[in-house]
Amino acid sequence: MTPMEFVEVTPEEYRQLFPSPPHVYNSVAFTELNRGKCEDVKYVVFREGKIRGGIVLGLRDGVWQSPFSAPFGGFTLLRPQRIEYIEHMARCMGDFAGMAARPVRIILPPVPYDDSLITKCVSAFSRMPQCDIFYDVSYHYELQGVAAVSRKARGALRESARYDFAFERLEGSDADVVRVYDIVKLNHDAKGYPVKMSCCEVIDTVKIIPADLFVLKVSGRDVAAAVAFHVSPGVVQLIYWGDIPGMSPMRVMNRLAFELSSYYRDRGVHIMDLGPSTEAAIPNYGLCAFKESWGCRPSLKPQVIIRPSSHI
Repeated sequence: MTPMEFVEVTPEEYRQLFPSPPHVYNSVAFTELNRGKCEDVKYVVFREGKIRGGIVLGLRDGVWQSPFSAPFGGFTLLRPQRIEYIEHMARCMGDFAGMAARPVRIILPPVPYDDSLITKCVSAFSRMPQCDIFYDVSYHYELQGVAAVSRKARGALRESARYDFAFERLEGSDADVVRVYDIVKLNHDAKGYPVKMSCCEVIDTVKIIPADLFVLKVSGRDVAAAVAFHVSPGVVQLIYWGDIPGMSPMRVMNRLAFELSSYYRDRGVHIMDLGPSTEAAIPNYGLCAFKESWGCRPSLKPQVIIRPSSHI
C-alpha cells in the first residue's frame, strides 16, 4: 500500500481542490483574510493513492494551529473517508509535529457539524500517544424540531411581551456593523468578557462570509444586538449577541433568543449554533442553564494537542 503523503500546495491549488469546504473557517478566502495574524500558513493535502483530504495550518505563538483565528478548523474532505484514511491523516499530523519540532493544535467543530468525521478524528487521535484531547461544551438549537423550552423561559417571554419590542435585520453596511458591535461591546465589557474581534475585523469578515446583523429595540431604542454567520449549509452561528447593561428586568435576552430562533426557523435553517459555554473546558453554569432553558442541546467540541514525538 502506498503510504499517505503530506503535501504542501499553494492557496490557489487548495482552493481548486476544495471549492466547497465543510465550513467557512476552512476556506481559502477566510484564511487569507486572517493570514496577518500568524507567522506562516501552510495549505496541506493528504494523498494516498488519491487525494483524501486537506488541512490549513497557521503558525502562531509557537504552535501550528487549525484554526489559527476562528472558532474551529480541522480536516477538509473531498468526500466521506473510511476510518483508516482518517487515521493515516492523523498520523501524518503527528509526523509533522515531530519534524517541525512544534506542537500542533486542532480544534474540531462541535459534533452536530459532522458527527461521522468528528467521531473518526477523536478515535484516531485518542490512540496516538503524543496526543491530548480536551472537550468544550457547545450548544445548538435544532430549529426544525420541537424544542423543550422550560416553563421559566416561557414565563420570561410572556413578561417581555409587556414591552414595545421591535426586531430588525439590518442591511449589513459598515455603519450597521458599528451599530451592532457597540452594543455587543457594552455587554461584554460589563461582564468582563473580551471581544475577540475588533469592529474593523468584523466589517472585513462580513464582506467575505454570508452574515446577518440584528438589533432589538424597545420604544425605538436599541437594547440588544446579534451577529450571525452562515458557516455551513443549513447552519448559522451566533458569533456575538448581547444586551446593554440594565435591561435584565425587561427579559431582553429571552426575547432576542425567541426572535432569532423564529427568524431562522421560518427560513429553513436547521441548526443555530450558540457556541461554547465553557472556557478552557470549565462550564459557565449560568450560561449553560440559560441556553438549556430555551431547548438548546449540548454537544462536545474537541480540541487535540499533538506534542512533538521527542516530548512524549
